[in-house]
Amino acid sequence: MIVFIIASIMEAVTLLGMSNVFDDNATALHHDFHEVTFWVDSPVIHPYLDAPEVLFIRPDTTAVTTEAFFDGIEDGKAIYKARAYCDQIGNWSWTSGIYEGIFIVESSNLPGKLRIHPEDPYQFAYDNGAWFLHIGDTGYRYVVDTEPEWQAYIDQAVVMGATKIRTWFCQSRSGVEALFTPDREALNLPYWQEIDRRLQYALNQYPHVIFQLIPYGEDSQELMRYAEGDAMSRLVARYAQARFSAFPNVTWCVANDQILLEDGASPDRRGVPTSIIDSIGRDMAAREPWATLLTSHQSRFSGYAFTSAPWSDITTIEDLDQVSGALLLEYREIARKPVVNDEDRYELYRQPEHTPYFFRRLMWASPTSAVVL
Repeated sequence: MIVFIIASIMEAVTLLGMSNVFDDNATALHHDFHEVTFWVDSPVIHPYLDAPEVLFIRPDTTAVTTEAFFDGIEDGKAIYKARAYCDQIGNWSWTSGIYEGIFIVESSNLPGKLRIHPEDPYQFAYDNGAWFLHIGDTGYRYVVDTEPEWQAYIDQAVVMGATKIRTWFCQSRSGVEALFTPDREALNLPYWQEIDRRLQYALNQYPHVIFQLIPYGEDSQELMRYAEGDAMSRLVARYAQARFSAFPNVTWCVANDQILLEDGASPDRRGVPTSIIDSIGRDMAAREPWATLLTSHQSRFSGYAFTSAPWSDITTIEDLDQVSGALLLEYREIARKPVVNDEDRYELYRQPEHTPYFFRRLMWASPTSAVVL
């Protein structure tokens, strides 16, 4: 095990004239996240793009490298934070260049991250081993700063029985322009901080509820910019992972309700070439530090194009009237992954064919009815 001697850290910090960036009394909870903060004195050309890396070392000496994220300026210094998902009990350490620290992870009753069930690849389980009952709801605007009823929404969704909430980063109907400053030279930091605050509220109040975060929403133009190499478009997924991947209550979905096109086809409001989603998925999977589950979402009746993609952990479909789960069973034969019918209908716009059923709860829990006995 790598051990950092507190006295030597204090001596180095004193000699360099830096702030005390560690806390030898810091504790965290098993299956929660732990955050470390440090400050950079020297000018940073682009504080978002030039973020430092942080190495977290677990009690069993395995290590995870994650990117820190810029979180503002304080007394002329750039504030950077990094987060660890606390998946082991015991003494942890971290280092980032000249900065080092330690913290202790203690036992808890928290459920932890959502995983593929170790005994059934078609089902989910929390990291603590408890089986996950998938009852999903769509709360697209839960993290949006212009939505005033976000707290009432999540409180009521939990009473209804939801265990998963789909939410995107779009402030407008489908665009992610609010993620950036108007000149697109930086991220709109207060907007990201509000997303952070609302996810932490849900984590503190309802740690069993999983949020499927959709960074690019339905913004096909932003997805195209990503493919063209636009630095700010690519920063969306990168910064989102640095900031939120350690949260135990999140999974990732690249984009929402996309119409997949052939390469070279002109994009429309919800359409992009399949290769773009695949590229973003591969990039996110390669960068993902805490094995957070990843999928994407396509338009109704279009199935799922990434069942064999190594980056895709979940087969996500959008269909109608899957009372018998026939389509789910079909996809179970294609890939040994959980199959989720993430949207059957919205009762406000389309009534169910079989009126005795309350489709939102029935159909979005359908993975639980597709078990082969």
